[in-house]
Amino acid sequence: DTVYGNARMLDDGFLPDSTPKNFPRPTMIRAEGVPMQPNCSLLMFDTGGECFEKPTQLVQFAGFVRRAEAAMLLISIADLDDARAGMQQLLNTYIVGMGELSGDTKNQNLIVVFTKADKLVGHFTGKWADLATYLIDGSVDALAETETYLDRMREISDLLHDFTEEELHAHEFINAAESNFKSLSFSIISALGTEPDGAELSVEIVPRRILDPILWVMEKSFDGPLRSLKRWWGW
Repeated sequence: DTVYGNARMLDDGFLPDSTPKNFPRPTMIRAEGVPMQPNCSLLMFDTGGECFEKPTQLVQFAGFVRRAEAAMLLISIADLDDARAGMQQLLNTYIVGMGELSGDTKNQNLIVVFTKADKLVGHFTGKWADLATYLIDGSVDALAETETYLDRMREISDLLHDFTEEELHAHEFINAAESNFKSLSFSIISALGTEPDGAELSVEIVPRRILDPILWVMEKSFDGPLRSLKRWWGW
């Protein structure tokens, strides 16, 4: 109901309310017939960003992360006063909170998603120009060539890794992520395509690359022989 309600609000030109700080009910998505991916059910929990400001709040409101196959960090670089410090604080809170939950981040795949990427396009120049092109050309039609699309996602992930190190100077974030997690991937999305006017949308929304994080979750959920078997069985 929440998903459909939010979709209706966006269609009407209004932004949904911020996610409350509580232990949320999960959203279950059944994914079938996705090329190069096994049929599967995705169980997603979304709680308020404030829950990740302190380890104690993560334990109280986001204990579901302990059993997660993939952890997705949604980060709006443009909204951080100090991107390097903000990213490191968020990651450290998650790692410490997982420890208090007796969880092991080394069993999890970390997917870092840079949100509101339309605000970052001005930074995607020179050697990073491919990031701007990827975002702007991010229509759903490209998903028809799934194998090529996944290869392109990997290329962009590598480029975002370098961008995070060289432009954001978030070396500690990269080192901590690679040391504490099973794998590290990056993605960029723009849910609206442009900056809203307060709680209202001044133009029609044009989502960009919003399915990439979901594809990363599916790509990272099955490894090795199990993944091959699931793919074969799904075909």
